[in-house]
Amino acid sequence: MVPPDVNGLECIPSEPGDLILKWEEPWTGIPVEKYSIWIQILREEHFTTKTYFHKKGFQIGNQLDIWVRPISGTYVGGWGKRVLCNV
Repeated sequence: MVPPDVNGLECIPSEPGDLILKWEEPWTGIPVEKYSIWIQILREEHFTTKTYFHKKGFQIGNQLDIWVRPISGTYVGGWGKRVLCNV
C-alpha cells in the first residue's frame, strides 16, 4: 500500500511576496515521510515533512503554478491537482 495523491492543496493569503500553502494529509495507513512541492515558474522543488509550506522572497504580483506529492521510503507518489497562487 502506498500513500495516495495529495488533495485539498490551497494558497493561504499572506504578506506580498510570501507563499503559504496547506493541504490535507493523505491517509491509507502508510505514513508520508515528506512532501515534494514543485514551483513551476522557478523550476524548483522543495521538501517538507509538514502539511504546509512557507517561502518568502517572491516577486510581488507573480502567479505561481504549484503541485505537491507524497514521498514514503522509495515510493514517490503522483502530483496532486495543480493550484495557481498569486504572491
